Amino acid sequence: MSHKFRISGHIVPKDSLSDPKVVPAGKPARTRAGKPIRISRNSNTIPVGISKRIKAGKPQIRIPGQNSYSLPLSYKPNETRVLSGNPEIIIAKEPHIMENTPKNLSSFGKLQGLKSNIVYDITQDYNGNIWLGTEGGLTKYDGNSFTHYTKKQGLCNNIVLSLLYDKNNNLWIGTKGGGISKFDGKSFTNYSEKESISNKFITSILEDKKGNIWFSTDGGAIKYDGKTFTHYTENQGLANDIIYSLYEDKKGNIWFATDNGVSKFDGHAFANYSKREGLKDNIVVSINQDKHGDYWFGTKSGAMKFDGDFFYHLTNENILNNSTITSIFNDNTGKIWFSTWHNGIYRYDLKSTISVFSKDQGLINNDVNCVFQDQKGIIWFGTNSGGVVRYYGDYFDHFTSKQGLSPGHIQCIANDRQGNTWIGTWGGGVFKFSDNEILRYTSKEGLINNDVRSLLEDNEGNLWFGTWKGVSKFDGKYFTQYTAKDGLENNVIVRILQDNQGNIWFSTEGKGVSKFDWKHFTHYNTKSGLSGNNIKSMIQDKKGNIWFGTENGITKIKLAKNSGEIEGSITHFSEKDGLPNNNIVSILEDKKGNIWFGSMGGGIAKYDGQYLETFTDKDGLFNNDVMSLLEDKKGNIWIGTRTSISKLDNDSQQLKSNSSNKLPDHSLLKFKNYKYEDGFFGIGCNTNSLSENKKNEIWIGANDRLTILKTDAISKIEKSPNIQLTDINLFNEKISWTSIEKNKDTTIALSNGVVIGNINFDGLTHWYNIPRNLSLQYYENFITFNFIGITTHSPQEIQYIYKLDGFDDRWSNLTKLTSASYGNLDNGEYTFRVKAMNIEGYWSNEYIYKFIIRPPWWKTKLAYSIYTLFFILGIILVDRIQTNRVIKKEREKTRDRELEQAHEIEKANKTLQSQINIIEDQKVELEKQKLLSDNLLLNILPSEVAEELKAKGYAEVKYIKEATVLFADFINFTSLSEKFTPNELVAEIHECFSTFDHIMNKYNIEKIKTVGDSYIAAGGLPLPFEDSALNTVKAGLEMQDYIIKRTESREKHGLLSFNMRLGIHTGPLVAGIVGVKKFQYDIWGDTVNTANRIETCGESGKVNISGCTYEIIKDHFICNYRGKITAKGKGEIDMYFVQSD
Repeated sequence: MSHKFRISGHIVPKDSLSDPKVVPAGKPARTRAGKPIRISRNSNTIPVGISKRIKAGKPQIRIPGQNSYSLPLSYKPNETRVLSGNPEIIIAKEPHIMENTPKNLSSFGKLQGLKSNIVYDITQDYNGNIWLGTEGGLTKYDGNSFTHYTKKQGLCNNIVLSLLYDKNNNLWIGTKGGGISKFDGKSFTNYSEKESISNKFITSILEDKKGNIWFSTDGGAIKYDGKTFTHYTENQGLANDIIYSLYEDKKGNIWFATDNGVSKFDGHAFANYSKREGLKDNIVVSINQDKHGDYWFGTKSGAMKFDGDFFYHLTNENILNNSTITSIFNDNTGKIWFSTWHNGIYRYDLKSTISVFSKDQGLINNDVNCVFQDQKGIIWFGTNSGGVVRYYGDYFDHFTSKQGLSPGHIQCIANDRQGNTWIGTWGGGVFKFSDNEILRYTSKEGLINNDVRSLLEDNEGNLWFGTWKGVSKFDGKYFTQYTAKDGLENNVIVRILQDNQGNIWFSTEGKGVSKFDWKHFTHYNTKSGLSGNNIKSMIQDKKGNIWFGTENGITKIKLAKNSGEIEGSITHFSEKDGLPNNNIVSILEDKKGNIWFGSMGGGIAKYDGQYLETFTDKDGLFNNDVMSLLEDKKGNIWIGTRTSISKLDNDSQQLKSNSSNKLPDHSLLKFKNYKYEDGFFGIGCNTNSLSENKKNEIWIGANDRLTILKTDAISKIEKSPNIQLTDINLFNEKISWTSIEKNKDTTIALSNGVVIGNINFDGLTHWYNIPRNLSLQYYENFITFNFIGITTHSPQEIQYIYKLDGFDDRWSNLTKLTSASYGNLDNGEYTFRVKAMNIEGYWSNEYIYKFIIRPPWWKTKLAYSIYTLFFILGIILVDRIQTNRVIKKEREKTRDRELEQAHEIEKANKTLQSQINIIEDQKVELEKQKLLSDNLLLNILPSEVAEELKAKGYAEVKYIKEATVLFADFINFTSLSEKFTPNELVAEIHECFSTFDHIMNKYNIEKIKTVGDSYIAAGGLPLPFEDSALNTVKAGLEMQDYIIKRTESREKHGLLSFNMRLGIHTGPLVAGIVGVKKFQYDIWGDTVNTANRIETCGESGKVNISGCTYEIIKDHFICNYRGKITAKGKGEIDMYFVQSD
């Protein structure tokens, strides 16, 4: 949790300060700027156009059943259904990223969990899982793990060439020489027929608008209508029997890419196009249709467009014209993607540019088989030897030395008023980024030094560069150089600032700060009032205050309006005043006027002028070493750390949700962290290296590159993950639910020795084999739910909450764990609920699973009915027996006998009553003695301990995880006691301690003991209770209030009185009774000793508490932070005075 407390800093006495040194400015050298080096910014974007337009020839029309073309043959296929075996599941490792990649590309191969690095096809199911057809079988990726299916699980062949997820939620798998498989999530259905497709290559699969499934093979095309296979070959009019891919256009025509041109089938006739009709190559591998309705054909010699009348070629002969186009894909923005062998990927905007994605852009392999876009908008590439590549999109761009940036890391970033971004580097000079190009200035072009550490554009539009060897001012034509010879205190310039009076401030390394008023340099250092001489950051706030961040804390000054001299007091802030760390590297003022501090090791802090609130990794910040701070145009705070970029949303308390269910308060998201696996390849951020340009892009100076984060692109990513229950385990073991479904009466012995059986359910769900309406026996009550939030966007950042209705009162805490276990469940009906949240704070819908724990047979309704029946029959039987006995006795009795018996009974009753009266008198006396004994025991021991002692004869010493110990002590007791008579002293102590006893009873605090003038008590024992710490503090305040009032009263009457110190500390301790005689309940442990030290460090009339107690009660009382106080034997302890109401 973040910490918030009041701070005010400490004012530096003016009489302790020296006047700053003032030096007249010299005449700086002026050099005409040389011609900068020009670098193309868009290295992977190539301009293209349409050059050749060829009139299409009339296609060859072939009609099945006419002329020499026969009607197609239809066969009913043989279907073999195989229940899927348990697949192999491998946790996915972090994706591989090519070194110096400029694009947001990462890949999964065998090292990350794939079975093969050859990926032929990609598709996605309705849950969001990615399915891969590979050389090593069928693979499912859910963002967390790879699930592998092979022949062992029922697949017809391990080389999967093509995939289709149909409208009925079936997955169709086309293999290389093994035939066709259909997977419904539970079983594989393998198809074969008379013509034997088992030897064919199933190159692609298509579902048409009518629901027919089409298969392209190296021996023609097959249409499946759900009952029969219908074959189309050259004999029916196809251009060629070798078919590479299929496509259905917007009119419902089926297109075939073949080894001899393309065929269009309208359900009646084939229209065939080849080189003779205008194609550039007869070997056509892929087909697609763009958003304008134009067709694109990928051939062995490149790509071309066809509008129905003309064929078109692109102008750049080196692009898409000399490559084998393996697939064509339209993304959700209308751009068209071409995958190739040998040349990687091309993306065409259908206007004027093509973007290239190859090894130069971070693609792991240039031989690409397919392109696919998932539901989140992420693009996937299946490669021929590099596995599957994931492209998050354009929201991260990277510039490294490979793209023209200097090898030295970036030290500063700033934007000028024309919208250009300037980058200062270590040893590489300064770079100016415009929309289309990059200009580089170094010492050869007039820069004073190539180690540029700070940047500033002044009010006149001049650019100032602070370097290792002085300052350069650049007006666009000339460089003006300022060094120590011209008045600077030091040539190593760390930061530059222009104040509201036009003065330029230069912070230095080790020499303080210099103010330049264009005529003089005024030098400030620690002797002049600064906290330190290494000035790492500085800003001027809206009120005119200038803040300096140093290695020794923060300095705040204010300048006089006319003279520019320091006006008023100088204020220092340090760790003693509440700063999380003295080493302040970055400072920011937000739109609301809050001042933010970034520190090395202490995270960030927000200061509103009164209260300081700190945030660290415990609050969600990824790293506590904060190098840079930035507020974007939307009011979000960006934090650059050593290992990541974090964003604190302006509306972080308003989480987005797809569900109306109320979420737990602790789930409120604050920080969004972008790390290496999210596409932030720069690892960490440098100091002074965050900026936002006019396009809302966040520019980040990373450790080895410049990274541009496009926030508008991130916002377009679909938000919510899909939540899915993946498995249910019993007694921590995986259960073969498919085996139990086959043999429901089977008894199973688990590896841990537990035997389960008689499990009831209404079948299994598809894809995950989750039992529906599960009913377990009463002793099968240890159950584990496994779940996954399916997403392809930052899957490692998915967090979960869950609860079990009937067991949990509230939702769980946020967790990244993907399982939840429950044990010793009572019989009854239960509902398990789980939700997933992604990195952006969006929630999935709620997944609900209901199940039953059946009662044992002796607790069933039938058993209770039998119990009731037997009870009623027993009553009837007893009644009849008793009635018969009475009747028999009455018949045998005589009148005299009855009178005699009555007399004897009366006599016996009198005797019995006399004995009863004696026993009752003895019982009353015993009760009195027992009450006296119990009261005496309770006066010595807590009630729970006393009851244990009576029951066992002894009481166990117990470890209390959290108790609050109170120590009170009269000040100067020894010297004052000499002024009292013995009777007066005892009477005064008795009066005070009796009142304390009543206060302890009021707040349920356990009095431990009194030692001389010390009074010791503790809250939260022997049994813990809520608000024990709060009640102990309240008791302490009431004790001090009583002593203060009593002292005032006695002093009015000229009587002696006591003042009291009181200390409170919270922590673990041991409590109980030691010994067998003179029982005394006592407490031991470091917490007791620390509480005693807290009391010793207190003051008269004050309640002094430790930092541990403060963290518990801080929301209920106003506390004054005393700082770290040295306590004997304990070192420095955070202490607070609690204010009374």
